[in-house]
Amino acid sequence: MPSPRPPDPRPGRARVRAFAALLGGQLSAQLLGLLGILLIPSFYPSAAFGQFSLIMAATFIVQPLISVRLETALLDVTAGPTGSVLRLALPLVARHLLILAGLGAAAWALLAWWRPADQAVPLWLVGTVAAYTLYQLLFSTLLAQSAAGLVAATRLFQAALFFVLMLLLSRAGGAWALSLAYLLSFALPVLALSGRLRGPQREASDLPDEQRRALLRRYVWHATPQSVLNFVSQYVLSFGLARFGLTVVGHFAFAQRLASTAQSSLGETLRQFNAMRYRQQDPGTLRRAAALDTLKLLPVAGALFGLFMLARHLPVLAPLLGEQARYLPAVLLWYCSMLLNIPANVAATVLGLQRQILSFEVFTLVVRSAVAATGPWLGADLLVTVFCLISAGINVAFTLYLLRLLGRAAPAALPAGPVVTEAL
Repeated sequence: MPSPRPPDPRPGRARVRAFAALLGGQLSAQLLGLLGILLIPSFYPSAAFGQFSLIMAATFIVQPLISVRLETALLDVTAGPTGSVLRLALPLVARHLLILAGLGAAAWALLAWWRPADQAVPLWLVGTVAAYTLYQLLFSTLLAQSAAGLVAATRLFQAALFFVLMLLLSRAGGAWALSLAYLLSFALPVLALSGRLRGPQREASDLPDEQRRALLRRYVWHATPQSVLNFVSQYVLSFGLARFGLTVVGHFAFAQRLASTAQSSLGETLRQFNAMRYRQQDPGTLRRAAALDTLKLLPVAGALFGLFMLARHLPVLAPLLGEQARYLPAVLLWYCSMLLNIPANVAATVLGLQRQILSFEVFTLVVRSAVAATGPWLGADLLVTVFCLISAGINVAFTLYLLRLLGRAAPAALPAGPVVTEAL
């Protein structure tokens, strides 16, 4: 194994370099993702992108179940110098994917009976979940090793791969081409950087037994359901719109991916930066800090919304957006409200308020599912508008609720848990 690097004599500069690397990698990857989304309608029909978006949504929903299971399983693993996290993880991934394959085949048989569709989708879903899970494991390992430069390079590598493969496979023009590009964009970084997955992510002896059990409870009973519920509630409308055809799903998915890519370009960096900053603050000052940070984001969210509305009328971008962007205003409003929620959400996580966050996620899912079920009466266009407006209102209420709770809880004396990122 390579000898450990000596500590940086100037930790302040090291933190600045790490933050700059994370920000640069995130922005570069998101810009590539944004360009890819804008070009997709020029190379792929809306129906193909609609079907691909359902595979993507299902991947995001299922993956945390495996990813967090891997994190908690590897927490107690002690390996020698030749131990490999990847080799230890593969049997767990395979076992979970066999179960997933059986459930996926049964679910797709039911869906095919209800509405005929491409029978190869379960295979793409299982393969993509496997590649995405190993990619997340690589991502978490690099973060645990404080390899900020490699984290940034991995993000950029994944985004560039998807962009290039999407264009190379565009002659086929089907959902399978997008799915293959997506699968390979996760699998190839894992193969290229598998050498970094050496040794355990965490030594069991680093944590006392009581703290380790608390950590397992926290992420098995809180983080996993929270991640799954969050993704389900974000994508429940995509499955609700499937009754109107894959073209409608494609139009909504285009607007959603455009808005989420723009929002997460700033949002993920803010989340990481605020997490580092809030952990160093007095818990009594977190409420004020989160409230001020939320107010600072108001003009940013307004500018983001205004820029996209302006872009719809620019001669260069208007042809690229076209009919695909008809849902963009409502979806942008929803995602701007998600941006405003970040400071309060991060502060609440630092204070260990996962149970309250999970309770609100359950409430959000119930409300959004009820709205998505009204599709036959509202129609596709009105359904998207109502869903996004209600979602924006829920996010504002959630932000105010968390700000009210801040300052009442002691800081969580637990290390940071698994990092689950959404990638295009």
